[in-house]
Amino acid sequence: MSLPRRTALLGWARQHDSLILEDDYDVEFRFETAPLPALASLEQDCTVYLGTFSKTLTPSLRVGFIVAPPALRDRLVWVKTLSDYHTPLQVQLALAQFIQEGHFERHIRRMRRVYAAKRALLVNSLQPIRDHVPLKGLDAGLHAHLELPEAIGASRVAERAESLGVGVRTLAPYYSGQPSVNGLLLGYGPLSLKEVQVGAQALARAVMEELNATGHH
Repeated sequence: MSLPRRTALLGWARQHDSLILEDDYDVEFRFETAPLPALASLEQDCTVYLGTFSKTLTPSLRVGFIVAPPALRDRLVWVKTLSDYHTPLQVQLALAQFIQEGHFERHIRRMRRVYAAKRALLVNSLQPIRDHVPLKGLDAGLHAHLELPEAIGASRVAERAESLGVGVRTLAPYYSGQPSVNGLLLGYGPLSLKEVQVGAQALARAVMEELNATGHH
């Protein structure tokens, strides 16, 4: 959200004595523009800030964190104790040292460059279909999405892509109701540069085949 909308949301939370759970997912990987301030950095009393190292380091670490108002901390520790007692102490100490010595920040800077290169290659490899199918959602994170014309079935394009050896998901399952966007979700984070290029080229071919089949080219 833009800064004015964030400020308005915080005002609403204060007015209604509400608590905002802020899952700042993939905030470290924002491209071309500077990250917006977290809600928790603007107002601490009505926000609980959630984060994880699963994307920045590795999912197998299984370590996340919560920044909460002091009044909630004892209850959160109690809930954590009931759920799994504690995260292994050795893992916490190693991670804390990794952060304190600056390795985590250097790792983020390096990975931001790595993911930016994959993102740029994805954009370039999908250029042949740019005029027909825009690629959106590139500002942050490790995903983007293709917005298809309403007359083009996303599931049909996904099937064509799968027949070419490329797996993509439609956007429909990510909506709680009727989807407002007809499109495909593209995840490029774990792929090599070669896989990004080959996969995007195959996907562009699948899109063009569907466009031609439906007379939209």
